[in-house]
Amino acid sequence: MATLALQIRSNVALTMTSVRQSMGALRLLLLDEPTAALDPAAEHHLYEEYVAASLRTREIGGITLVVSHRFSSVRMADLIVVLENGVVTEKGVHEALMALGGTYSQMFRTQALAYGVRSDG
Repeated sequence: MATLALQIRSNVALTMTSVRQSMGALRLLLLDEPTAALDPAAEHHLYEEYVAASLRTREIGGITLVVSHRFSSVRMADLIVVLENGVVTEKGVHEALMALGGTYSQMFRTQALAYGVRSDG
């Protein structure tokens, strides 16, 4: 899996470089299920790099959009948007969505139980 993580990281870096060359400053960093094939340790390491890239993007007025089904990754977002059948049904930060007790909260708890971790938010 480490090789796959390196390959993904290289592909993301190459894409970001290409975008910068064609558009100047990177204003949108789009990560669509970037760690789906990684083990948790590799995923954590890669997300640390994504957070750093996201902060650099934010400094120039850009945004980072992460599409993920892994709630451990999603919980760090400034804004979480829950889509059901293409419709926004919930949005907010992790703590607020957990308190709401809706779809996000239910899915977060289900996934946490599957991984054997505490699911109290």
